[in-house]
Amino acid sequence: GLFEDLKADRTEDDQVRLFRPDENALSMQTCADRLCMTPPSVEQFIEAVKQTVRAIKKWVPPGKGVLYTRPRLIGSGTILGAAPAHEYTFLIYASPVGDYHKVSTGLNFKVDHKYRRAHSL
Repeated sequence: GLFEDLKADRTEDDQVRLFRPDENALSMQTCADRLCMTPPSVEQFIEAVKQTVRAIKKWVPPGKGVLYTRPRLIGSGTILGAAPAHEYTFLIYASPVGDYHKVSTGLNFKVDHKYRRAHSL
């Protein structure tokens, strides 16, 4: 599969705007072609992103925050393996995020050696 990422922000006069959805739509088309996938048309891509953002407009934060959207195209259907899928699913994830350019204090991690997802052979 593949994904794009684009942002929606809120202007000072409370309008919501998308940042270059046409370029993201063209990028998805190019990547899908390279992966032998059938992408949505540019118009379908843009309209789907607009509908998603309209539906959750209240979640677009004011100020320096944005609504981060991630349109995805994945192979679906009854195939698993190294071959092109016969069906593709186009979906969009969205999440409000704050000003992620602020200075971060870092993250704390715990490494647990008892449990693991990968299995050795």
